[in-house]
Amino acid sequence: MRTAIATDIKLKALRPTCLGLLLVMAMDLNAEPSLEANIFTHFEAYHSSEDTPMDDLKWGESALFLTGRLSDRWSFLSEVSFEPPKYRDKTIKVERLRVRYDLNRDNWLILGKVHTPVNYWNDNFHHGRLFFPSINRPLSFKRFIPIHETGLRFAGNSLFGTNVGYDVMLGTGQSNGDDVFADGVQSYTGTLNWSPNNDLKIMASYYRDTIIDHEKNPFHDHNHGGDMRPSAMVIDAIDMPDMSPIGKDDAFDSKDIAYELISYSMYWRGETFTTLTELSVNRSNGQGDFNEAVYQYVGYHYNEDITLYGLFDLVNVNAAEAHFIEGRESRYGIGIEYAFGLNTTLKLEVRRRDDHSDMMDLYSNEIQAQISFGF
Repeated sequence: MRTAIATDIKLKALRPTCLGLLLVMAMDLNAEPSLEANIFTHFEAYHSSEDTPMDDLKWGESALFLTGRLSDRWSFLSEVSFEPPKYRDKTIKVERLRVRYDLNRDNWLILGKVHTPVNYWNDNFHHGRLFFPSINRPLSFKRFIPIHETGLRFAGNSLFGTNVGYDVMLGTGQSNGDDVFADGVQSYTGTLNWSPNNDLKIMASYYRDTIIDHEKNPFHDHNHGGDMRPSAMVIDAIDMPDMSPIGKDDAFDSKDIAYELISYSMYWRGETFTTLTELSVNRSNGQGDFNEAVYQYVGYHYNEDITLYGLFDLVNVNAAEAHFIEGRESRYGIGIEYAFGLNTTLKLEVRRRDDHSDMMDLYSNEIQAQISFGF
């Protein structure tokens, strides 16, 4: 694991890039700068019918969200999170730090650390839980989804004058974290989306990365039997799980391997219902069967303050996968969300969890409550 400095950003690596950006921005500062700050936090209570390492009561992740304009064309976004040291080693982390240049009304360029545009959830929800449709992120975020990426991103929302948008990102790669292009371009993201209005968005994406020197990664399974414990994307040591070539008994000649992820999302909000579907498949080293992940949310708006919802969440790792242990984990249940105005929500979920992975054979009933704030 690379040595971490005071924050999650490697300032030495970012300094030349930032200086160059400042020089460019100095030629375009023809508007009054602006700044907006928001703080998000949440508290949770949890109980399971089986023994689990989760706390009964927990102060969750907090986030400072800064946005602003530097000129007519330049804007920036910064997101810094805090979590007590009991729950993670890096109590303060820079989750996102990026600048955006508007090429025109419909196209823009982004440079810095961003959330990868691989699915609707990751591209639209930040680390504050206030706007989450359910209490927890999909299970795929523990294993497969590259949450963060540092690099250069081109995006637009009206391709050839249609309702089709696009995202193309050239990234540093998950292995290099925030060391900007330390080994050149290692990851590639391509996304197309269709959004005829603010209430409907359909997305499809392809992500490919090179996992550098994967056998030295702390999350690599040196027995090549797999490891399905939560990956670095949740533990936050790095932002991507490490993958091994297919074939658990093979001799591993390559230290660098490929990882690819294909995702599909559909979000729709109506007067009575809201739905969010997240589907993805992934594999390592371009071989073997794909691993699958499904997240489905359906919410019924009883009134403007109360939403009743159901959720289904599944990850399945096939026997041919060498890094993650084969197995299946799912959770499904019902919930209720009550909104106290625009700044506070209370969610309560009753769920069933089945986990048949990592030498586990767990059936449990869970109840979880979460109150989220935004200021």
